[in-house]
Amino acid sequence: MTEITVTHWVRHGEVENPKKILPGRLPGFHLSANGKKQAQQTAIYLKHYPIRSMYTSPMDRCLETARVIQQTIGKLPIITEPNLTEIKTPREGEPLTRLEKDKFNFFKSRFLKKGGETIEEILQRTLSSLNAIIRDNNGRDVIIVTHGDSIMFLKMKLLWKRVEFSLSRGPFYPSPASILSLSFNESRTLIQSSEVIFYHV
Repeated sequence: MTEITVTHWVRHGEVENPKKILPGRLPGFHLSANGKKQAQQTAIYLKHYPIRSMYTSPMDRCLETARVIQQTIGKLPIITEPNLTEIKTPREGEPLTRLEKDKFNFFKSRFLKKGGETIEEILQRTLSSLNAIIRDNNGRDVIIVTHGDSIMFLKMKLLWKRVEFSLSRGPFYPSPASILSLSFNESRTLIQSSEVIFYHV
């Protein structure tokens, strides 16, 4: 029987952000009350899968999302994976209104010169995490809690076979607590994908 490994990629829930700035890697950003409800809804859906472990970005908003899921699903090991962290950009702390006008473009040369990550760098560390997780969880279902850009660029690479910034912003961007499930066979070939998006009111 072919061993299928299923990775359920979950974006963290909504963040408490009264100043309406880009959290980035800044400390002190936690799930809002609504974000916790979103994570609970995600957990209820994932409870029906034979989840064996959970990996998460070290950022508080992801750790908190993972813990809410753990409370619903049961005592899963939560493993912190540094390569799943938020993107590095000098634009963290900027007002969201300013970033919206610029389509949340963190990848212009002037930002990269100040130490920002490229799309390729984000994608490579995300793929590195994916390969390690598949290696350590062959034939199992696992949850991976991370950030919007990491999931978006992975989806573009594996499903669309096209990674371009112009395609990364818009209706296909992962909403808070949404799920992208990717299934791989023993040779680590992607064989199935599905997405679950919750419409929170």
